Amino acid sequence: MIIDEFPFIVSKFPEVPSVFQDRWDSVLKNSRIMLVLTGSSVGMMEKHALSKRSPLFGRRTVLLSILQGLSVLAIALTVFAISRSLGHGENEARALTFTTLVVANLALIFTNRSWSRTIVHTLRSPNAALWWSALGTIAFLGLVLYVPFLKVFFRFSTLHAGDLAICLAAGAVSVGWFEALKAIGGRRGWALTGKRVRS
Repeated sequence: MIIDEFPFIVSKFPEVPSVFQDRWDSVLKNSRIMLVLTGSSVGMMEKHALSKRSPLFGRRTVLLSILQGLSVLAIALTVFAISRSLGHGENEARALTFTTLVVANLALIFTNRSWSRTIVHTLRSPNAALWWSALGTIAFLGLVLYVPFLKVFFRFSTLHAGDLAICLAAGAVSVGWFEALKAIGGRRGWALTGKRVRS
């Protein structure tokens, strides 16, 4: 669903962001509907849709997003530090860290499809664009890791199956805590948005 000139609507009906948030949290967030809000007034869009005071973008969202980013950063730095401490060269450590970052960011995309359902559940909802984006990212990663002139350009060394397994595991660990929170919340009847989950 695309709603154009959202700021104009809000100027006439100030309660719209709260109504949208309520409808989204109670009915639409686990559906296949995507809500797109557009507007020509950047200031109004920031105030009514992106502001931390806006009902559509709360503090809990910001806090969880920061924690997700920090967990990905911590995992990537850990992979780099362990790689260097094991005596791997800069190129191998760089390739391992970059691959971990790519895998972790793909994991973030998959985990953030829903803040109430786990990745396993969201994979049941078709999303062709998601799969094309993921495949494109994996193809690009393969190119920079295994095409000789790109590998030299990015100063990567070749990663072997064991190295890739480490990167996959590290990427999964970086979002594992978030998936665990969603699973616990689902069993207890609450979502990470702070709302009760309706059955």
